[in-house]
Amino acid sequence: MQRCAYQPDTCIPAVLIVSSTDHHVLVKKIDQMNSSLIFSKLIWLHLCLTITFLHPIPGFQVPEMELAYSVENNPCSYGANLSLRWVNCSTRSLTYLLPSWFPESTTDLMLQSNLLMVLHNDTLTHLHLLERLSLENNLLRYIQANAFQGLHNLNYLNLEYNRLQLFSLPANIFNDLIHLTELRLIQKDISFDEQKKNITKIFSNKSFPENMFLRVINLTLLTITASGDYLYFNEEFKHLNELHTVVVTGTISTIDQNSFIHVQNVQHLSLVDLEEMARMSDLSLGAFLKMRSLNYDLVDLGLRHALQTLRPLVNSTVDSIRFQNVRASNSKYASLMSKDGVLDDSAMQYLLQICVRELHLIGCDIFVILPSAFNSSTFNSCLRTLNIFNNPVIGSIFGLFSVFHLKSVNRLVLTSTFVTHYADDTDILYSSNMVSAALSMTASIDSLRDHQTMHGNSSLLVNNTFNIYISKSLQYMDLSRLFGSLHLSAALNFLGGETLVHLRLIQNGINDIKKPVMGLRKLKTLYLSNNNFESFPLTFFDSYPALELLALESCRIDGLLMSQHSFRVFQNLHSLQSLDLSFNSLDMLSPQTFSTNPNLTSLNLAGNRFRNVPFDIKLTPNVKFLDIRHNALTTIDISSRKALDEKLNTLGEFRLLLSGNILSCGCENLLLLQWLQETRVELDGNRNFTCMNIKGILSSTLAYSNLDGLWRECWGQFFFNLSMALLCFTLLAYILFFTWIKNKTVILSSILQIFTDFKLKKPSDYQSGVYLGYAESEYKFPCRELRQYIEDELCVNTFIRDRDLLPSLDIAQGVMDAINSSWRILLVINERFMHQDDWFLFTIRAAIYSISPANPSRVVVLVEKNKVHSVPTELLSSVPNENIIVVSQMQLTYKLKQALKTRLLSLK
Repeated sequence: MQRCAYQPDTCIPAVLIVSSTDHHVLVKKIDQMNSSLIFSKLIWLHLCLTITFLHPIPGFQVPEMELAYSVENNPCSYGANLSLRWVNCSTRSLTYLLPSWFPESTTDLMLQSNLLMVLHNDTLTHLHLLERLSLENNLLRYIQANAFQGLHNLNYLNLEYNRLQLFSLPANIFNDLIHLTELRLIQKDISFDEQKKNITKIFSNKSFPENMFLRVINLTLLTITASGDYLYFNEEFKHLNELHTVVVTGTISTIDQNSFIHVQNVQHLSLVDLEEMARMSDLSLGAFLKMRSLNYDLVDLGLRHALQTLRPLVNSTVDSIRFQNVRASNSKYASLMSKDGVLDDSAMQYLLQICVRELHLIGCDIFVILPSAFNSSTFNSCLRTLNIFNNPVIGSIFGLFSVFHLKSVNRLVLTSTFVTHYADDTDILYSSNMVSAALSMTASIDSLRDHQTMHGNSSLLVNNTFNIYISKSLQYMDLSRLFGSLHLSAALNFLGGETLVHLRLIQNGINDIKKPVMGLRKLKTLYLSNNNFESFPLTFFDSYPALELLALESCRIDGLLMSQHSFRVFQNLHSLQSLDLSFNSLDMLSPQTFSTNPNLTSLNLAGNRFRNVPFDIKLTPNVKFLDIRHNALTTIDISSRKALDEKLNTLGEFRLLLSGNILSCGCENLLLLQWLQETRVELDGNRNFTCMNIKGILSSTLAYSNLDGLWRECWGQFFFNLSMALLCFTLLAYILFFTWIKNKTVILSSILQIFTDFKLKKPSDYQSGVYLGYAESEYKFPCRELRQYIEDELCVNTFIRDRDLLPSLDIAQGVMDAINSSWRILLVINERFMHQDDWFLFTIRAAIYSISPANPSRVVVLVEKNKVHSVPTELLSSVPNENIIVVSQMQLTYKLKQALKTRLLSLK
């Protein structure tokens, strides 16, 4: 393969990917070039192909979409997978389309969510392999007659939520779509009034244009907006033998027994958003030969009227019947006053004779359900799912026994959304009557309960325990928001609940919990959120040994109880995998909590008042998710951070949610800020959390991504001061050490004088005044000039070896005696004294040893400047600095005289 980047103009592709086996495909693309450049481009193409044939790439296979379109300003993206080749132009705000954007091999074209108003001829006609076309959520008002010409392989076409009016489109618009199986034509509401006012004046008895669907004989699914007041499927629909799913919406107000006679094969019918519906014949559904599912959604017939339309389905089997938002009026309590919101045997007379598998009654303003509503042998044997959801049902648990006894039901949802707030004046008019009706209904239920208890049919109070019988087939039960108050002061025992695995009792006013709910040993999922658990026995959850999910959100759990006994509360839930304790104002958990829940993987502690992770993470080996948002966390201690990182390494994943806490981004939390940036634990909020800085101002943790700067801000001044103190201490120590080394005798003498009775010696304590040490070969200066100055002017006698040492004495002994008996020892050091005098080292060592605290300044050194570096260090370190006299040459100058006078006559 070679890539040729020659671009003589914008009409030729910028990149061509070809091989020796597919070069013929490029010939078909030459028509994109301008004729004036055909020849030059063919030469260039030939060169590219020649290079390709000479240098093939081993193992390379060119995909079927061989030409990667690169037209200027092309907004689309391309992809390929096996035999599929898709082009994605969705959500690009396109107002026009160019055929060159779409390769001929495209099988899936996505044009939804743009601003297209017209679909022109020849825009898509070259896409003979196209199978799926999505044009929903545009502004289409018109499609030209040949826009879909040649799309014989198209099987999916979505034109929903545009501005199309079917009667304004060409009748043959879909004629070429012979393999179309799914057609979606529901339009936006904005076109309804326009259709009703204008088009229906001409076609008052027609819902759809004639002959528009005649050729789409393979159609299996159709969603469509019907025009006019009357719904009628044209005769042409009887040829659509494969059509099994129909969704109808529009402005229609009437459906009669002939509306569906030409779509008898439909098995799944949905009537959606028919808010102007006024009448529907109870024989209209009789046209269907085999109805499998029926859905009424936002159909303003009223529930009783809608249930009457089921008459033709009596003694048939239907998989699903769904009534959603089927009301007689928008007023909240109108259905209660008109009895449309009361389910009884009269309203359910036809439904009870249908073998329906799933029944959904959602948002239909059902207030009262009488036991006779579900009293049917057909219902008892057929019904598998009963969903009465989002209805303002009022009553008590004793009114549900007829539902609990449906032998085949395995999924039961019966929830209430009763609202006490008034939305408008109309509701206030109904309020008093509604209350009286509710009271009479409740009274009937209480009397029913007493009757059933008396005869032992459904509930028996034995040893302060209520036994409630439920169907053994029941696996899923949701009774949320059904009871205003449910006291558990007496034990509640479900008989027959061996198969129940999922129970939802959310927002049921459960309170006064003194006894457990028993009989649900196999229960795996339990939702008790939004109830009152201010007090409950510690053994309450011991009745559910198989429990895997427990939700206790917003249950007002006693914080003191949990701080002392949370370990005991969950002690026997060994199978627990997910626990929700959010929004309970808890601030502490007892030690060892969750240590007996080895299977726990998810823990939600959000919305409490924990100041840190309230349990030992090491005791929960399998927890992978921890939600601790909206607490009072200011930090995460180092042991918890280490445990989280270790858990991540062990499990391979861990997610921690921290948003809603105000962390501390002060100096004490530098390690936490570093951990938030570096840890591989998955965090929420893009790792950016609210925090309070050292100045007490709210900030965010990402504002401290430069931890070096924060470290300097927090500790820079401290460590600078510390370093300066250490430097000063070091310098002082060095100075003191140096001073001690140089003057240790003087210092010791001073200390002894201060703290003891030690006395310094005086000149009178010695026989001689000054001992002169010098080189024998250089005797003139010390023996004449120096001696004469000391004796004559300073009046201090001297000891000179050559003069005063008796010949009969040993020289060494004589020198030692002379030094020990002298007040001062003056050493005249020059070159000859150091290197030629045999007694030099002996003399200076004797002088050094003679120094004592009693006479610390005993030795004075006179040395030439150029010989200082040669003086033995032991002498320099023993003699105080002020006793070392450095001269440029051995001459008795005035300055030297003054220095000798000071040092030889000083008493210290």
